[in-house]
Amino acid sequence: MVFYVYTDPDIISIAKDRGQDSLQILVGILRNFVDNCFLTEFEDYRIQDTISRHVENIPEKFFERKQIKSLLSTLQKRNRFIYCLAPDYSGAKSNLEIVLENATELLIDLLLLGNSEIEIDNSSDAEITDLSKYQNTNFADKRSKSMIRVFSGDEFSEQDFLDLHYKKALMYCTRLEICDTIFGRYFGDNFDYSIEFLFKWLSQIHSNTNELKIIIHCEKPNGQSDIYIKNRLERHKQQSLTNTKIEIIFYESEDGSRCLPHERFFITDQIGFDIGRGMDFLNPNTHRNRDTKVGIINPVDIEKLIEKYSDYKLATIEI
Repeated sequence: MVFYVYTDPDIISIAKDRGQDSLQILVGILRNFVDNCFLTEFEDYRIQDTISRHVENIPEKFFERKQIKSLLSTLQKRNRFIYCLAPDYSGAKSNLEIVLENATELLIDLLLLGNSEIEIDNSSDAEITDLSKYQNTNFADKRSKSMIRVFSGDEFSEQDFLDLHYKKALMYCTRLEICDTIFGRYFGDNFDYSIEFLFKWLSQIHSNTNELKIIIHCEKPNGQSDIYIKNRLERHKQQSLTNTKIEIIFYESEDGSRCLPHERFFITDQIGFDIGRGMDFLNPNTHRNRDTKVGIINPVDIEKLIEKYSDYKLATIEI
């Protein structure tokens, strides 16, 4: 669903030197990246700094200059640069050598280089390409087909389902919001099981759970069941996410009308998902996924949708 890419800053200047057709190819690739890709970056911002300098050197007569700046700005605003690479300040190793050495461990899917014809010792799992060959890569085909996926029940084990479809999306997020009105209304064994497994899984894959905040938007159940939900989530937190901040926001309408969207979502500070059937996506009997749909959505659109129901919001409960 989400992919990690290393982008060589030189592709900007190479596209500029090759002319408008190459700049248009670059615009198309960046649009792909905005859809569902995260860009790996060094801790000292060296990739973005170099890219910015190259973009400024594109003549203003090219409309693509404005488009490239806008797309890069969108990637930055959506926190799509992940700072997972450590520079070699001694200069003994190049940026590319460092990336190649760490590509498999960091789950990098693609290296987009200025020149893919140079001799490269690539023992990683990442695919390597340049501007002219990008559209013919396995990566490009797989990326486009991963925007929306529909899954049959029992297709994956619990671990594989979460790893394959959410690991890269949630590994570096600092905020995870879960919007599922039914989670509150019909909280029971299925929902309890899925949220417990999700918490345990996050504790294993997240880069720093101390910096993670989880917010759950759901309908307030009848009676005192909201206290039961709070107690169950407190228990799951203590078992796996001790230092993670967790909030439950219950919603309720006076006339019983819908107080949250029917659709269910994951929203992070980086990306958004339509999560199909919602938070009962795991089967406690088979320990595999239920039938569901997963689709990429602009998180801003989801946030605007949830905001429309703000009048139904009750007090926030912190766990």
